[in-house]
Amino acid sequence: MNFRILIVLLNCVLFLFYALNAKAQLMTFKHYGVEDGVSQSEIKSIFQDSEGYLWFATQNGLNKFDGYSFENFFYDPTDSTSLSNNWVFDITEDSKGNIWMGTKEGLNRYDKTTGEF
Repeated sequence: MNFRILIVLLNCVLFLFYALNAKAQLMTFKHYGVEDGVSQSEIKSIFQDSEGYLWFATQNGLNKFDGYSFENFFYDPTDSTSLSNNWVFDITEDSKGNIWMGTKEGLNRYDKTTGEF
């Protein structure tokens, strides 16, 4: 047998051995809904901040997800430090770590240190 053919066959056998022993990574997905703590099923915007939290803008408030549970923020007419409106369109973060969101009543800034808007 030709030496080149032997090398090619050996490479093919090694490749097949490696391919058969390779393990696929199993990916799982979990779907979250209103029953899990999301304030509304229609999400307008999703943002991941610098600390890894996920923020969801909805027509019924702002939702913060830590990977386990949701914290919801709503407009409260008796609280001047709450959201200005429950209808949130978009979310972003500035260089100081403040979360900014656009609502139907204008721009809101969430200060993570005080927990106030």
